[in-house]
Amino acid sequence: MLLAAAVARRLHDTGRSGLWALPTLVFLMIAVVMMPRLTASFSGPEPDMRLFGLLFANNAAYIFSLGVLIILLILPSRAGANRFGPPTPEP
Repeated sequence: MLLAAAVARRLHDTGRSGLWALPTLVFLMIAVVMMPRLTASFSGPEPDMRLFGLLFANNAAYIFSLGVLIILLILPSRAGANRFGPPTPEP
């Protein structure tokens, strides 16, 4: 929860919405749901390769969205106030 707040705050510092972090979380949750199903299919006589392909594509999309998010997080901040309010003073 604190990490999500820190990511949203950092995205706001660059003038972007915190929703830019949402695709990464969605792809992660899809993988968490699909992985047990995939491992269960390998215990049977014929593994579900369609599910394997879907999970592979989901993981590729997750890595791509994570890369985009990291790039957005390392971009320099915009000086002054933006649509999310004035900058937070440093302690």
